[in-house]
Amino acid sequence: MALVADSWLWWVGGQLVTGSLQGAVIIGLVWLVCRRATHIPASVRAFLWWLASLKLVVALLPFPSVAVPLLPAPQIATSSVWQLSTSSPLVPESRAQEYIPLWLIAVIGVWLVGVAAQSFQLLAAYVSLRPAVRRSRPLASDDGAIVDRLGRVLGLRTAPAVRVSDDVSTPLVVGVLRPTVLIPASAMALSPDERAMAICHELAHVKRRDLMLGWIPAIAERLFFFHPLARLAAREYVAERETACDALVLRVMGVAPRDYGEMLLRLGVARLNPALTASGSSPSPSALRRRLAMLQDVTVARSHRGVIVFVAVASALVLVPFQIVARTQTPAPPAPKATQSKDAPAPASATKPATIEKEQIEQALAEQRARDQRMEQAVRALRAEFEALLARHEALREQGVSQKEREQLEAFQRIKNERTQQFLESQLAALKAEQEALGQRSRQLSAQVEQIRKQLEAVRSAKPE
Repeated sequence: MALVADSWLWWVGGQLVTGSLQGAVIIGLVWLVCRRATHIPASVRAFLWWLASLKLVVALLPFPSVAVPLLPAPQIATSSVWQLSTSSPLVPESRAQEYIPLWLIAVIGVWLVGVAAQSFQLLAAYVSLRPAVRRSRPLASDDGAIVDRLGRVLGLRTAPAVRVSDDVSTPLVVGVLRPTVLIPASAMALSPDERAMAICHELAHVKRRDLMLGWIPAIAERLFFFHPLARLAAREYVAERETACDALVLRVMGVAPRDYGEMLLRLGVARLNPALTASGSSPSPSALRRRLAMLQDVTVARSHRGVIVFVAVASALVLVPFQIVARTQTPAPPAPKATQSKDAPAPASATKPATIEKEQIEQALAEQRARDQRMEQAVRALRAEFEALLARHEALREQGVSQKEREQLEAFQRIKNERTQQFLESQLAALKAEQEALGQRSRQLSAQVEQIRKQLEAVRSAKPE
């Protein structure tokens, strides 16, 4: 069963499938690079995971794609738009493409419901953060001086507001356009150095614009909520950006990794939405163990030529949408013109399409005649079997069989006759329907033959004198 619908359903379904496959390839490549090339700085690894998420988002945008001819060239088909089928009526291709199956409508509906549910959860999390910002209070003057000094060291034009809140359990930064750093009241029990490291980590998120960039993995994870690799890319991006901020803190403050790791342990684990906040705490114990292990060999990105070229190539592969298509056939060079006499035959290029079309018509008619002959043979065989049964019945009657045997034989004969009659009637009805379809097809073929004949006459009349 199918319903008439707009073509955007096919487009969305195709983009979801294409984006899932291409995104899986890009995410697999990024995962392989990050596992093999361990010397790549954390900031570059975070950028690669961000690009992998961006690939999923770009797949659902109406951007023109670049055709990559990798598939073999298709065979030359005829120009007829009608398809001949022995089990279905003739339907034009252009009409069949307007129909959308119900399963596609159901799949797109489930996807829309899933995206709406994910968006509602994100909106609810954003609404729950605003009261915490309003109820927060400013830092003490000593800590405010530390914030100004760290902002200058990090190169921030204006240091964001850093406030104390009783509604949060870990240091975090909120707000994309006007970022605000919230320090939990429990963090005031940390030593001044540890508190400065926690504040510097959040200022590093502001320096790197992680809240603005974090929306791309969050959107990709919600649009492709059914894709496990989309969640992997978002999770790895968050882990690598935290490591990049850790490296930045160690560089600008000159603290030992051991002291910084003790501060991370005191902050503990906190599960927050990475699309709305950037926290110094880890989302899980395993993530915390991973950050502590990466503190031993953390590096900072350097502006050497290899990193720049690598990032440029990765960006081109992600941002430029591509589509694998079939190779086009190279047209044959035109034959040189030659003077022909009046009685010379028509050019081969003009008669070849007509010959191919005529052969196809004759082949279709021959196949239909063969099917008719097989049907007639089956009907004749059934009639012969029916006549043999009648003759056997008469022979048994003449031999004087018993009354009980005669009744059983007559009951069996009636059942056999009814089934045989039903089968013959169904076969005759099918034969009539097929003959009507053949007649319709024959009329169409006759019209095509007449059109071909007119084309041949036009070619012959157009020959130079």
